[in-house]
Amino acid sequence: MKTVLFIHGFSAKKEDNAYLLDYLKRKNIHIKTFTLPGHTEHGVEKITYDKWLEKAEEELLEILKQTKRIILIGHSMGGAIATILASRYREVEKLVLIAPAFTVGSLIQNREDIKDVVLRKKHPFGTGFEGVLHKLFTVPIKDVKEVKKVAYLAHIALEKVECPILLLHGTIDQVVPISSSIEVYAKIRGEKQFTILTDVRHQVFKSDKKEAISKYIYSYIVGGIHFKLHRKEHI
Repeated sequence: MKTVLFIHGFSAKKEDNAYLLDYLKRKNIHIKTFTLPGHTEHGVEKITYDKWLEKAEEELLEILKQTKRIILIGHSMGGAIATILASRYREVEKLVLIAPAFTVGSLIQNREDIKDVVLRKKHPFGTGFEGVLHKLFTVPIKDVKEVKKVAYLAHIALEKVECPILLLHGTIDQVVPISSSIEVYAKIRGEKQFTILTDVRHQVFKSDKKEAISKYIYSYIVGGIHFKLHRKEHI
């Protein structure tokens, strides 16, 4: 049985990725997850990036007491954290990065520039944008800086990752631009696969393609996808 550790993103809620987690459980994947320090149902409390990394590493080491091989899956900032862990532990068999936050999205960095658009109630990014707007104006800048520190470390760690990497990113991601993953993909030295999620936003497992994407990730985990170097696909 495959063992998976899933790491969620910054300010994420349990239901954000519930579909994937439930799907993998139904397929008899031994999947473990946890809540990053400072994350509550009401938002993110004051915390520093090192506490996120420490907690994730603790969870990984606990699992490695029971198994010699593990697969890491990370969404958004969780993808950056998973990359850092994969660079440290050879026991990581595969790495799945879903819209990884190697770059902090321009919406958060430039939120002052779009205030007028929001106040006029014009949502140029389409439906489903309300949740992003909430985070946009409630996440303190100091917390964004902590996320950027994780992203910086992930870029450095990427060069040391030796396991195969599956990279997935939506074409209309409104939080982390797909251009970030395009750049990351080019830097991966080993076995890699880049899967482009057409018309999918940052909350991948709330999209109408969540079942197809979950099935695809499951196939990759169990080895059903024929892996090739520099392979690109679309869903």
